[in-house]
Amino acid sequence: MRIMRWFGRISIVLAMTLFIIGLYGCGKKEDVVFDLNGSKVDRKSVDAFGLIYVSEHGIADEELFDEVYENGETYAEHYKNELEKDIILSVLLGKEADENKISLDKEDKKKAKDRAGELADKLGKALLNGYDIDADDLRKVYELKYRGNAYASSIGEEIDEDVEEDKDADDTDENEDKDRYIKVFQVIFPTVLYDSSGMVETNDKGELLRVSQNEMDAMRQAAEEFYNRAVEGEDVEKLLEDEEDNVKGSVRVLKYNDLSEDYKNGIDGVKEGGVSKVINGEYGYYVVKILNTDDSEHADLINDYETSKKTNEAKEKLYNKLFDTYVGADKEYRNDEIWNTINITDYEKSE
Repeated sequence: MRIMRWFGRISIVLAMTLFIIGLYGCGKKEDVVFDLNGSKVDRKSVDAFGLIYVSEHGIADEELFDEVYENGETYAEHYKNELEKDIILSVLLGKEADENKISLDKEDKKKAKDRAGELADKLGKALLNGYDIDADDLRKVYELKYRGNAYASSIGEEIDEDVEEDKDADDTDENEDKDRYIKVFQVIFPTVLYDSSGMVETNDKGELLRVSQNEMDAMRQAAEEFYNRAVEGEDVEKLLEDEEDNVKGSVRVLKYNDLSEDYKNGIDGVKEGGVSKVINGEYGYYVVKILNTDDSEHADLINDYETSKKTNEAKEKLYNKLFDTYVGADKEYRNDEIWNTINITDYEKSE
């Protein structure tokens, strides 16, 4: 009886051990897609990463997949390669975070749970069931990413795509104008020469070729007359129809700080809908109608692009460093038999 009880206890301990291994392990050996410095990533986890990657990057154009991205690589191949980098970077950073006892705070845990729930609702149970994935599997991937980002931040390698730069530096006019964009309808009375293709002509020294002084004076007079009619209430675009063919007008979005002093002086103080006096510019004389004194929507697009560009550069640098350190020349880190069966289009269908 004692022997049977002893075996019974051993069985219970063994069963609990197997349960824990099953809970925290990464699948069966034959199901492992990546083996990264001892961290194994199974097919189910790869699918969770894939669904998140496609959703976050808005990949939904099937017609684009077969087109060449660059260097003979199609868009489908490019996206799949980027997915692999995303998995490797997240897993290796997560492992580094664990070894350095980096844990998530309540805010990041909630963010991971909320994003997983939102994506699960968007994809629907039927699709997730097809991958044998639920919201909890998505949450684990998000937590892994956040934990890795927290570690990267702790060593000065910022890669968190959710980070917003502090824009409350100094409350001075200069800082307010730093990232300010203005939207204008700009009419130019040219004083430079253009070739048959519409390109500005230059001499051997790269200097602009200009029209004669008489022609420049005539352009100045035409610009002044145009301005006078505009401030009297005539529509700028209608007035343009009466000008010579070489006088052009177009909507422009301009960064205020990049403008010349003459241009700034010409538009400063002009309200939206108002027209500037004649501005002396590098390519001719300008008359400008102010459409928007602070095009914040365009500024946000530019800032988002710059932030994304810096983030991608930082991620690529960190990926290369971690890959070289923990994977290096190991050709067995990836199970090509499974990986080659995976297509980015499998996850694109979820969009």
